[in-house]
Amino acid sequence: MKRGTIKTLIRGCATSALILAAISVPAPAGASALAVGQAPGAAVSSPPAAAAPSAAVPGASPDVADESLVESIEVRVVGIDVVVRDRSGKQVTGLTRDDFALLVDGRKTEITNFYALGDAGGPPPAATAATAGPASVPSPAADAGGVAKRERLDLVIYVDNANLHPFDRNRILEQLRSFLQHTLGPGDQVLLVTHDLGLQVRHAFRDSPGTLGAALDKLKKETAWGLNHDLATRQAMEQIQMLGCNRLEEAQAIARAHADAVFADVKMTYASLYHLIQSLGGMEGRKALLYVSDGVLTQVGNDVFGQIEEMCGHVNRFANLKLDASAPLREVAAIANANQVTFYTLEASGLRNYVSSEDLRPLVSFELSRMIDADRQDSLSSLARETGGRAALNGSDFTRDLAEIAAELDGGYSLGFTPPHPGDGKIHQLEVEVRRPGLRASYRQSYRDRSAAERLEGQVEAALIHGDADNPLAASLAVGPAAPAAHGRVLVPVQVRVPFGKLAFVPREDGRHGRVSIFVGNMDARGGMSPIQQVQLPLHIPDADLKRVLASHLGYDVKLSLAPGRQRIAFVVRDDVARVSASVIQDLDIDQAGHAAAHAAKPPS
Repeated sequence: MKRGTIKTLIRGCATSALILAAISVPAPAGASALAVGQAPGAAVSSPPAAAAPSAAVPGASPDVADESLVESIEVRVVGIDVVVRDRSGKQVTGLTRDDFALLVDGRKTEITNFYALGDAGGPPPAATAATAGPASVPSPAADAGGVAKRERLDLVIYVDNANLHPFDRNRILEQLRSFLQHTLGPGDQVLLVTHDLGLQVRHAFRDSPGTLGAALDKLKKETAWGLNHDLATRQAMEQIQMLGCNRLEEAQAIARAHADAVFADVKMTYASLYHLIQSLGGMEGRKALLYVSDGVLTQVGNDVFGQIEEMCGHVNRFANLKLDASAPLREVAAIANANQVTFYTLEASGLRNYVSSEDLRPLVSFELSRMIDADRQDSLSSLARETGGRAALNGSDFTRDLAEIAAELDGGYSLGFTPPHPGDGKIHQLEVEVRRPGLRASYRQSYRDRSAAERLEGQVEAALIHGDADNPLAASLAVGPAAPAAHGRVLVPVQVRVPFGKLAFVPREDGRHGRVSIFVGNMDARGGMSPIQQVQLPLHIPDADLKRVLASHLGYDVKLSLAPGRQRIAFVVRDDVARVSASVIQDLDIDQAGHAAAHAAKPPS
């Protein structure tokens, strides 16, 4: 996946806040200002060069970028969770490293780390009796280099309120209670989050599991937007039917407007998923996401344009007008694989009917309605298949499916390997072979080793969504007086400060050299995020100024254009030489008059 594609997804769905311009760098008088890249159409508002911030330290100046300072590459082990089943579909345990072969992009790759997940007792299955059912693992032990263990589970329950009916959602939430009681173990943590045209954290990872029931009860009393979407689709179809083939252009215009509105919602749905999954990248343990949704259309407009084609006999006439949402779907699957997040998808409502509200006559044929349903379900199947999970479709009782999911989360195997091209940001195909006849493996189909920049973007999103702030560099924020800006927004100056004494520098003939990367993002009260901005600051300290500069701090000014209301801003500062990063968070209350009151960041509620 290309980084540019990811940016298109996020920029296309950013909602309430926009980071404008940004910057002055501590430097000697006359130093030029740098500008952070901004979203399309944003104006740049740079302070005059002479207006250096109070944190400016003569002697410390921006330097020409020197990649030799940070040319070393962080090598990590990529883990693949594998579930093995026999011909009858029963889960198989007791296998060893020698029972597996791993191929990356078609090339055999050494399995450097191996262990069985969970623990049980009993012998492994015989190669000639693979259909006899699952066998248990002997006491927690595995073959060379592998031991059986229970890894912490980080479980996300993602309730897609924008694509759900309240009754169907509540039925699944009730079934999830028993699942959670029997699945969660010591040390496991649960995040309950909803997509209500924006991310809302209902139960944070840090919250006690004992409070999860109350969060589910509260969620059951709230609305969901699926009925609104169904009503909008039915109204568009009824208007198209009334216009008929004699007013084809008007019917086509209604179909176009409806498809555009649905496509915007689909992109927002995938953007919310993308942001959340990106925020999970730095978490240890097994990461699973239970996605409760009716699914979203991949070929947007199949319903309304398909209706016109059936009504007027124009087969595939409007194929080029249908909007393809497969690209953001693939991006979400790719970022899930990059962050080792497995999707388990639960379809809440099952099959739908497309009938007139007046006479209950079908608005489209049975074949087209099933095609629309299959397209909607494809999003759920694809996310599960591509990430090594499972999809539960067309059901009302998910007890058995949830039991199977619980077994997968508590068992299986972890295969680790060292990527041959670490941090290249490219998608690589995976294939796991089981060397015993009659057995098949489920696993994620690809991985992408995230670049350092992507990992830092994930750290920003973790700070915004989860309130995670780790600050080994002792960074701090200072918020200045806000001022009204264009289009009802407010311009808020913020300075991020880092003590020079916390940064690492490389000695050279002309002094000490270092480099700092700064990432900044914000999130509004509805969970809408702006694109994350970033800048690199190469630093040079002459030896004559070293003692004085190390006793001071680096100050970096940013101006944020924010909408009124509650906003959370997050900065991540990375010492690129030491490869140490720090995150700091600030909550702001902004009123219509252009005043911004800063508050200590509170955990998500």
